[in-house]
Amino acid sequence: MTAQGIFKALGHTPTRLATRHARDWYATPPWVVTAFLELEASAIRAHGSLVWEPAAGDGAMLGPLLAAGFTTVASDIEPMAAGIDRLDFLRAPTALAPIIVTNPPYRLCSPRSGGAPFVERALRLGVAYMALLLPANWTWAGRRSRLLEEFPLARIRPISRRIDWDGRGSPSQDHAWHVWDKNHTGPTHFVRDTVQINSRCGDLLRSSGDPESRDHRNSGEA
Repeated sequence: MTAQGIFKALGHTPTRLATRHARDWYATPPWVVTAFLELEASAIRAHGSLVWEPAAGDGAMLGPLLAAGFTTVASDIEPMAAGIDRLDFLRAPTALAPIIVTNPPYRLCSPRSGGAPFVERALRLGVAYMALLLPANWTWAGRRSRLLEEFPLARIRPISRRIDWDGRGSPSQDHAWHVWDKNHTGPTHFVRDTVQINSRCGDLLRSSGDPESRDHRNSGEA
C-alpha cells in the first residue's frame, strides 16, 4: 500500500496532499532568486538583458530580476497579476527572449508527466540560456538520460537552505538551480554551497566552496 493509501485507511489526509496548489503554483521567495543572481548574473548577461519568465504566476520572480538590471517579459497559462501575458508555454511557437529563468510547474517536469515536457519544450525553443528551479535530485530519473545527453547541463547550483513554500516551517525537500548555457563547454559543473543564506537576517553569505566538475550526462548523480 502506498503512503497515501495508508493515510486514507487511517482516516487522515496528509497536509501536503490536501493543500497541493492548482497547476503546481508556489510563489518563489525572493531570496532564492537573489542568491542565484549573485552568482549567475554575469553568465546571463553574456546572452543579453531580456529574460523570459514563462511560469510567472503572480510575478514573484520578476522583482529580483528587475533589481539586478534585467528587462523581463512574463507569461503564464493562468496569470495572477497585471502585466503577465496569458500563454500556454507548451504551445508557445517561439521563444519570447533568449534567456529563461523560472520555477516551472513540477508536474510538467516529472516522469509522471510522460517525461519532462516543460523542460524539453524550453530546450527545443532554442534559448541560449535557461535556469530552472527544480528538486535537487531531478537528474536522477533514468527517463531524463536521453534529454540530458542531447542537451547537457552547464551547471547545477544546489541551494543550501531549504525553501519553505507555504510558510508552515520544516520544509522537507532540497532544491537546486539547473542551468543550461550555450556558452558552456565541457562536463556539467556541480557547484556546492557557493552562496549560503543567513536564516535570521536573509543576508547572502559567500562561502569558499569551489566548483566541482562532474559529468551528469551519463550519471545518476544529482
